[in-house]
Order: sequence, then C-alpha cells, then structure tokens
Amino acid sequence: MANDFWKQVNRRFNRIHFRDTEIKTRGESIYINPTMKFIIVWAVFMIAVILFLIIGKPFSKNKKTEPDQTGQNTAVTAEKDPDQTDGKNNGQAEEGSSEDVQAADGVSTAPSDAAGEDKLIRRNEYPAVNSFAESYLNAVTNCDYNVLCSMVSDPSQINMEELEKRLHFATKYSNPECYTAPGLSEGSFVVYVVVNTQIPDVNVQPLSIHQFYLIPTAYGGYVHDNTIASNPDIMAYINELNQNPEIVKIFDRVEQNNIDSAAQDESLQQFYDKLNAATSSEEPEAE
Repeated sequence: MANDFWKQVNRRFNRIHFRDTEIKTRGESIYINPTMKFIIVWAVFMIAVILFLIIGKPFSKNKKTEPDQTGQNTAVTAEKDPDQTDGKNNGQAEEGSSEDVQAADGVSTAPSDAAGEDKLIRRNEYPAVNSFAESYLNAVTNCDYNVLCSMVSDPSQINMEELEKRLHFATKYSNPECYTAPGLSEGSFVVYVVVNTQIPDVNVQPLSIHQFYLIPTAYGGYVHDNTIASNPDIMAYINELNQNPEIVKIFDRVEQNNIDSAAQDESLQQFYDKLNAATSSEEPEAE
C-alpha cells in the first residue's frame, strides 16, 4: 500500500512539473512546457523582489527619519525663540561664568577657558618642575651635599652648617604645590613651592613657601640659579612678581592657614613664640 501511495504522488508530481501544462481557452488549448513554467515562476519571483525594494524600502526609511526631523525642528525653534529657554538653563550659565572654580588648596582659579589662558601664575602645570622641587627639598632635609651641588648653578654657595641648622625648624617637607611664572630668559621659571612642613615636637604640619629660579640645562631638566641675588634685573622682576595679586593671595592663604593651625594646636603656637622671641633678640642687621 505504501509503495502504491508514493507511486501515485510521483506520477502527479511528474504530471505537474515535467509534462506540458494544458490551458484550455474558448477556441483552442495552450500548452506550456516545463522550461517555460520554470522561467515564468522565477520571473514572477524576481518581479516581486524588485517591487519590494522599490516600494517597500522607501517607506521603512521614512519611518526611521521621522523622529530625526522632529528633533531638527525642535532645535530650530529653540534657536529662533530664545526667550522660551531663559529660565533655569540661563541661570546656570550665569552662575558658571560668575563663580571661580575653587582649587583643592583653597586658591581661586578661573575655569579652563579663554580667560584662564591669560593667567600669569600656573599651578602644578609642569611635572618636571614639581619633581625638581620635591627632590631639592628632600636633599635639603637630608643634608645631601652631592645632590644639592648637582641641582644649583653655583655649588660653592651651599653652606652645610646652614642646612644643619634648618633641621631645628624643618625635618621634612611634603605635598608640594608649585606655582610657576615665566622667568626673564627663555625656558626659565620663577617657582613658588607651598609645602607641608614637619617641625620637631610640633603635632601639626603648617605650610611654608620656598622660592626657586629655575633655568634649563643643556642636557635637559633644570637647576636652581642661586646667584640671582647679584642680578638686579632678576631681583627687580621677582620683587614685582611678589606684588602680583595671584602671588599675594598665595602668601595670604599660607599665613591664614598657619594662624588657624596655631590657634588649634598649642605645640605650634609655642614654636612660633620661641621663633619670634629669638628673632626679636637678634641685632637689626641679622634680622
């Protein structure tokens, strides 16, 4: 029975696909051979695909671009009618333009815009300068004569006795912050270094300021020009810098920080009292 069933299916399949198909009309019969049937089927399929690409695809593209067109219209409306957007957004813009950004050290710095580019003093702008200041101050507290000789323009001016005396006032410097201004020669800097200072028998670490005049070396890096005291042009320039409002603000901040620290820590206040007493007992020339 199964074989007879499949034989009948096979005959019907052959009759449809591998024999001529007769199409009867009123006057005559039209016969279509298998090859023509194959061509007609594929022709219909290709026409359907072409119609889909021509008609269906543009409709789908229009649907996707409708939100974008709406967004563009909204943007144009906002530009043409600015009065509708002068509420909270404009308030935020005015606040951002009128308030300085507070740096971590408490010194006001302008936002990073065109106005900020005109600032004379730069804070932590040059990593090589920060590295030099940290290494130099470490060599001072370590009384490392050889290192200090390699970091100054005139090693003969290094006084080891003076360095050892400084250990009574400062045994370590930490957290350097460098404020740089351009020097008089190309590539040189006037540097103000603000550091925490560890003092013997004092609980807190007040701030102190150290000034350098860095000049570039032929092999890269910098040295501190410790001969500027004999150069009137450089000294006049530094004295002028010291009156700059940005520098004055740094000195004022350091002074106020130390006043507040001394008010809260008795050991620091006692250190200042001893220091003032020693200074007042010296001769005017020594002062």
